[in-house]
Amino acid sequence: MQFPYAEIHFALPLSRGYTYRVPESLDHLALVGSRALVPLGKRVATGFIACRKAEIDFPAEKLKDVLDILDETPLFDETRMDLAKWVAEYYLASLGEVLRTMLPPGLEKESKQFVRLMRAPSLQELEDMAARAPRQAEIVQALLGKTGYKVSHLARNLKYRGVRESLRSLVKHGYVEVAQAAGKTMVAAQKVTIVQLTPAGKKFLERREIDAASHAGEEPAAALEAAATGAKRKLSEKQHDGLRLLYKHGEMPRAFLLKKSGLASTSLNALAQRALVCFTEKQVERNPYADLPAKAEPLTLNAEQSAAVQQVTEAMQQQQFRVFLLHGITGSGKTQVYIEAIRYALSLGKGAIVLVPEISLTPQAVARFQANFGVDIAVLHSRLSAGERYDAWRRVQRGEAKVVIGARSAVFAPIQNLGLIVVDEEHETSYKQVDPSPRYHARDVAIMRAKMAHAAVLLGSATPAIESYHNALAGKYRLLELPNRIDNVPLPAVRLIDMMRFRKTAPDHDGIFSRPLYEKILEKIARQEQVILLQNRRGFSPMIKCVNCGYMRLCDACNIAMTYHKIGHMLRCHYCNAYERAPDTCPQCQGLDLIFKGIGTQKVEAALKDLVPQARVVRMDLDTTRGKLAHDRILRDFGDHRYDILLGTQMIAKGLDFHRVTLVGVISADTSLLRPDFRAGERTFQLLTQVAGRAGRRNLPGEVIIQTYSPTDFCLICTQQHDFKRFYVNEIQHRQALKYPPFSRLAVIVFRHKDEERVRGVADDFTALLRKSKTPMAIYGPTPAPLRRIQNEFRWQVMIKSDNANDPGSRLMRQTLGRVYEFVHKAQSRRRMRINIDIDPIAIG
Repeated sequence: MQFPYAEIHFALPLSRGYTYRVPESLDHLALVGSRALVPLGKRVATGFIACRKAEIDFPAEKLKDVLDILDETPLFDETRMDLAKWVAEYYLASLGEVLRTMLPPGLEKESKQFVRLMRAPSLQELEDMAARAPRQAEIVQALLGKTGYKVSHLARNLKYRGVRESLRSLVKHGYVEVAQAAGKTMVAAQKVTIVQLTPAGKKFLERREIDAASHAGEEPAAALEAAATGAKRKLSEKQHDGLRLLYKHGEMPRAFLLKKSGLASTSLNALAQRALVCFTEKQVERNPYADLPAKAEPLTLNAEQSAAVQQVTEAMQQQQFRVFLLHGITGSGKTQVYIEAIRYALSLGKGAIVLVPEISLTPQAVARFQANFGVDIAVLHSRLSAGERYDAWRRVQRGEAKVVIGARSAVFAPIQNLGLIVVDEEHETSYKQVDPSPRYHARDVAIMRAKMAHAAVLLGSATPAIESYHNALAGKYRLLELPNRIDNVPLPAVRLIDMMRFRKTAPDHDGIFSRPLYEKILEKIARQEQVILLQNRRGFSPMIKCVNCGYMRLCDACNIAMTYHKIGHMLRCHYCNAYERAPDTCPQCQGLDLIFKGIGTQKVEAALKDLVPQARVVRMDLDTTRGKLAHDRILRDFGDHRYDILLGTQMIAKGLDFHRVTLVGVISADTSLLRPDFRAGERTFQLLTQVAGRAGRRNLPGEVIIQTYSPTDFCLICTQQHDFKRFYVNEIQHRQALKYPPFSRLAVIVFRHKDEERVRGVADDFTALLRKSKTPMAIYGPTPAPLRRIQNEFRWQVMIKSDNANDPGSRLMRQTLGRVYEFVHKAQSRRRMRINIDIDPIAIG
């Protein structure tokens, strides 16, 4: 049967694909899972072939042709296409958006506008044009003798605005044609020039030893030259050095050879002209982790670890889909369980994916896994360059890498014959994508992918998500437990400090440090031990305020207090990235009494330098880790004891293992505890338990000091006692009473526009349609979002709660949402109204 048509989806918020005609010349390449270059409106776009069609129910004359197929073999196999369709259906995203997310960035071909001369004007016409429309004449002169010109390059070279207006007039009079064409992809394989000795060059050097004996009294260069029969001119000493290096190493990259030998590029080219060397091109892999230390420590599993590994390996051997929840306290050896499970997967000829929640954990994880599995590792995360991600992705696609390590998007890696997916710290909110669409949760996608591949999933955490632990107790997941630390090292003692009581005796005037925490820091530094301090807020102070008139600088675009950053004396908005120089006097009353309210990591760092000047302090937050591998550099230096104190935000709270750390201090436990979200207690317990687990992981006993204004809070008491199960029992009772997850599914719809009245009107209409549907679900709102305005857009939201008893899996809720969204979005598409739907949101505000 012939299938002359293809359904193609684009990375746009469109619920459906478009049908195109496939030319016979491309029929053998237009396979499902491949990318196609097609006309879309007035431009050329890259789309994904979702299916081939034998028939259509509308006239074929209306169809446009596929212009080109970009892939020799499909990028997506059947299983990964099915996964993409599930993600699109569940999270109410377009299939094209999902498929784009599953690929490394930079593969799409951007549409470019090209202009070419259709009719060259006569000299008289050109003179008349120059007098009447000089800019049009300038464009025509620029195009003379050229086959085509990018419109963007033309505008840049002519250095004036209005180029497109002039082009429209030239098109109208038939002088030029403006057409759309696909440009190059942003990434491609990197190639380097390799220099090799030719047989003649090798013979040339080997004869040197023979002739050098007969020219023993001559200079080395002269002796070598005497060996070159028929040489037109002498070689320089550096040319000889270059030849010797090539003789020793066989081949060398051109740039490295020039640097090592001191040769000039022209001198090397001269050797090639004399056929002593030759040049070839070779693809090289961009891998920033290639030089990580790779030394595996011989470890013996304890009985609890062995039992956990056995259950996971049995599922893999039987090719059974099964989800395991590995609940192990901090320092209990969960990573070694992961390693042994992966080792078994590889022995079966299967591949594995390891998801880590923070990029800061990647170098440590890579080093440990690389030590065990060598070159089988590929790393995928957003801090790598586009070229590095592309190279790693291609290694996985070709089957050269059997183990993938990375952040949430690594769940889509094209691993072959998948046997195991590990989700480390499965409770972490960073596994949920918030923007842009698709707003997927990597843990849940991992479970669905494993189900489709008949693979095993291993979720690991010391503080599992309430939903995950509930699923384990209900039998949906299999619970594995590691209740003891390796070598029975005790958990650190945790002390809660009531800041209402100790603030008055604080050693610093801002009251950042209580006396007990300050004295413990001094004690640990004196013993050559290390300290980790957590303050989950970056910057110096969350706001700047005038004491005289109460003025606070709010972001013009977001109406939110701008954060003061001491470095550069700047105010920054952490929502739209706007920044400005901080005022020295009050802009409102010109008063001099400006105060910095609140505590950020920069303020803690400044206080440490005043209070403990002998301590070497390194700060780790978003501001200090923007560069590639900055996380790795900071953690490596701290591990080498180049610093005494590691101060940071939540990125330092998990997964780190430093044997000298004997004290963990939490500057303010109330930062997350007071958030207006039903998960605030859970998030706080997880964060504090995780950071507490960084202390005392080896022979030295650990201590934890948590500063708070709420020392009797149940969440903090459970943290102090390292009692997850007690916390879970209390939390699950509250969730059940209020019908929150895991007893329901949530969705949040956010409406965004510069006109607040329009936002509110659309939100009202959307909500009315939801209520009219009679779907069994609770609808809350619309109300202004907690952050009412961001980037000059007003935000209103609606929350939906679907009881699992009435709508298992939230299928009815999602179907209703999809229908209403399609109806409203179509009516509002030209008004620049943005409607974002978040299924299973991690926060409701």
